[in-house]
Amino acid sequence: MITYKHTFTQTEKEILDLIADLRYKATSRETIERQQNKKFPAEEIVKRGVYSEYVVSKYLNLHMNLDCNYRYDFGADLITRGGQTIDVKCTDLEHGGIATVPWTDRKDADIFIGTYAPRDLSFCEVFGYMMREDLIKPSMLRTMKTADGDKEFYLVAKKEVKTFNDHRH
Repeated sequence: MITYKHTFTQTEKEILDLIADLRYKATSRETIERQQNKKFPAEEIVKRGVYSEYVVSKYLNLHMNLDCNYRYDFGADLITRGGQTIDVKCTDLEHGGIATVPWTDRKDADIFIGTYAPRDLSFCEVFGYMMREDLIKPSMLRTMKTADGDKEFYLVAKKEVKTFNDHRH
């Protein structure tokens, strides 16, 4: 079910690490306050986001926004050529799906794209997507055990996501 797998070169890692460091410095207070997953330090969450956004932008041939300025709503990660907004989600669980926090219902995202990257970030896989109307609805809220106790997330299993089938948005 892997749609696209990208193994990072050393040069890519160095560039993406620099971007992640700049983004973290620009958004560190907000990243810590809104931290979705306490199993990773906030800097690591930003880094995983940068790596996964890069892979999705490469796969879909989209422009990756290198802007590191803080935006309160955190905005869309990517924008399609047709103007649809994309929120890229990354899991470190090989069989994990797409998960996002409840306040995502206020976020500007038309499409949620799922990626998997192991903890060492040696590669990243794009495994599928969900349209907003199929993910952000009460029936998709699930309670998950986290390091901070039980938390609600919009959640879809990897086997239930839509695949690209070579027709990229």
